[in-house]
Amino acid sequence: IGGQIRLAILSVISFYIAISAYSYIQLTQITAEYNDILHKTVKLEAAAKDAAWYLSQSASALRGSLLTGDQKELDSYPIYSAKVDSSIEVLLDLAADPEVKRYAEQMEAGKNAYSASVYAIERWQKEKNTQALAAEVQKSNEKISQAMKAAEAIEKIENEELLHKSRENYEKTDRIKTDLLGVNVFTVLLGLGLAAGISRRISRPIQQLAAA
Repeated sequence: IGGQIRLAILSVISFYIAISAYSYIQLTQITAEYNDILHKTVKLEAAAKDAAWYLSQSASALRGSLLTGDQKELDSYPIYSAKVDSSIEVLLDLAADPEVKRYAEQMEAGKNAYSASVYAIERWQKEKNTQALAAEVQKSNEKISQAMKAAEAIEKIENEELLHKSRENYEKTDRIKTDLLGVNVFTVLLGLGLAAGISRRISRPIQQLAAA
């Protein structure tokens, strides 16, 4: 009987440890996956915000040049352009979502077309070709708008993805906690059942002796 008691107790403890270990591994895996997604999402969203900001600064530099007629206003444009290129590179490198990649490619195409317009505008300003200048300014506005809309779309997608993953992570964690609570209750009931069975096995011989 002593051996059976030890075996029963060991079985209950082993079952509880196994379930607890499994739950711990699952929670650790969920946390690691969420942290990885969080890290990438934050980097993608930051890159999109940076790109949008430097695109707006590029547009401001061009407007300043057109309003003042001073081409020195565009001296900072190569710096802004390089910053946008760096942000686009991050987006294309990290993006797993095809839609984000597509918007990043749109942003790159819009920015490259805008750069071509900026240098064309500089030329038309020097040549005082007002008709060509006006057409190129219109074209540059369309391209910078295209690039900025793509950056804003990426920001929105990544923000929604983060919210979705946060809810999904919460639901998975909550489910594991609920399962673990159920296992705890089952383990307690199993222990009580084993205790009752062992108690009957111990008391039966005593009752038989007393009856004799």
